[in-house]
Amino acid sequence: MRGIGFFGASSPAARFEGDKIFARDFMAANNIPHPEYRVFGADDFAENVGKGYRFAESKRSFPDGWPGVVVKAQGLCGG
Repeated sequence: MRGIGFFGASSPAARFEGDKIFARDFMAANNIPHPEYRVFGADDFAENVGKGYRFAESKRSFPDGWPGVVVKAQGLCGG
């Protein structure tokens, strides 16, 4: 819109927000503290759902037994 100034991250900086795997791998490679993570590919969906479920089960950290995990989808399907 005309007359309204705005600002935002540069394209390389915006990649950290848009590509979670890139961001996590960068943090791991540079010893930046971050939560534990795993990447499960889409090549064999059924197999990777099982792997993701077992990973979540191994992270039961809340008193009520719920796993302390967040699941993120990569790419446009992630919303």
